[in-house]
Amino acid sequence: MNNTIKTAKQEQILNELNQNFGINPERILFLNPRDPNDPWIPADELESIARQTDRIEQISVMHDKYIPETGQVIYTATVVNKNGVTFTHPGVAKVGETPNGYDIEADVLAGGRALSAALKAAGIHPYRSGSVVDIGLVRQQVEAKNDARAVQEESRANGLRQLHAVAEKKKLKVGTNDIAYRMWLQAEFGVKTAVGFDSEKLALAIDRLNRYENPFDGLPQEVGADSMAA
Repeated sequence: MNNTIKTAKQEQILNELNQNFGINPERILFLNPRDPNDPWIPADELESIARQTDRIEQISVMHDKYIPETGQVIYTATVVNKNGVTFTHPGVAKVGETPNGYDIEADVLAGGRALSAALKAAGIHPYRSGSVVDIGLVRQQVEAKNDARAVQEESRANGLRQLHAVAEKKKLKVGTNDIAYRMWLQAEFGVKTAVGFDSEKLALAIDRLNRYENPFDGLPQEVGADSMAA
């Protein structure tokens, strides 16, 4: 294995691939002596990147054949985009080949080359000219998804707090005593906790609880709590 020290630009590329796509930088190599900043990415990592772009419907990388006369391994990669357009390309590697001094299995090398070519043809390849995918765009997509999850989680947390507040108002929760509240959840939803509820189910629970008539409502809290705990 070639242990050449990475340049600042190469380190930047590795960091971007790791931060934006979750790719293991130790698996990324620079095999092109004509373009030292052109990263070689294994087929499985390339597939992970492509699927994060939301532009892929289907990806497959398959061994095609081995040519003993030339010692060549051939793989075929097929990419189907969201519009249903199919791109199929081969990838070839020679057994014992050491691109730029790196010792890589021919199957791994051929598979990566095949998928790289197919993704490039589909315009869904980072660090390739003409690609519709760029680091900034994918970063925005990932951040947007994270923001959406954060909003959903905050909405769910607010819903859970509101449900607990209504339970206290209905005297199903009195101090640390929440037995009546859990009994109500069991009767209405078949569970004893609403922690797993999504925002929609929490809204339903809040609506039902707001309409619930607690037979102990209006009694002193000590009486209601003691009676339901009995």
